[in-house]
Amino acid sequence: MANQIIRDALHEEDIRYWELADALKIHPGTLSARLRHDLPETEVQHLLNLIRNIRKEKESEEIE
Repeated sequence: MANQIIRDALHEEDIRYWELADALKIHPGTLSARLRHDLPETEVQHLLNLIRNIRKEKESEEIE
């Protein structure tokens, strides 16, 4: 499956597709369509960084 590393990271970090789409300011359907095909490595790294940032934000919200 294309972009499995991103899908795995979302699952491991307990991040929903819509949360990543919100961070990208795109519709969740657009994100889903993008993930159907292999992305360039730079975009994969960008998405993985966003996933980490979302997780950090969620953790900080849980502490408050």
